[in-house]
Amino acid sequence: MAISNENRAVFVFEAEDAPLVGALRRFRKRLFVDELGWDLTVEGEEERDQFDTDQALHCALLECDQIVGGFRLTPTTVPYLSRDVFPHLASSRPFPARPDFAEVSRLGVIGEGSVRIERALKVYGLMIHIASYQRLTGLVAIADLTYERFLRRIGITTRRYGPPQAIGTDRFGRTLHAVAGEIPLADQPPRTLARLRSTLQTVEIHDAPCLFGPQRLSA
Repeated sequence: MAISNENRAVFVFEAEDAPLVGALRRFRKRLFVDELGWDLTVEGEEERDQFDTDQALHCALLECDQIVGGFRLTPTTVPYLSRDVFPHLASSRPFPARPDFAEVSRLGVIGEGSVRIERALKVYGLMIHIASYQRLTGLVAIADLTYERFLRRIGITTRRYGPPQAIGTDRFGRTLHAVAGEIPLADQPPRTLARLRSTLQTVEIHDAPCLFGPQRLSA
């Protein structure tokens, strides 16, 4: 199948492409702060926090050179958002600190209706893709309950670290509830993994840090 240059994904550390990571942080500000109302730290037009470090691997999903989705992947062997900002959410099981686990944060897409769902599936496909190449066994995240229900709907198995709790209010005064947990990769149904991987058939994947070897990998 021919791959359109209009649909591509880039995995990158900030040291390899600071302009792209800056564009991702501007995307995060528009999505999470302006649209969703999260009370996050903003520097100019960028949303940035203390976990935007040299260890953070960023993923950008682009259509016609415009960022439409992305996420950040952080090793759990260094400080990471879920454990260090929301430790109380792990009331039943502890947050991991091991080399085969990584945290997914700042995951989101823009768009409406079916377009947003299609982009979300591609982002989850990219998440599984990078986890496979890094030989991870689990992905850690905090999420609101809508996100958790969506994961169940598309067939992704999750495991909670504790019950949902209020974590504060957004810029509009609404109470935010979140749950901490993991995606255990070995427990994912093969049919779900195949579906997510199939969404990447028209996505050209660029590997700036050479995580996949010396050649660019196309899914």
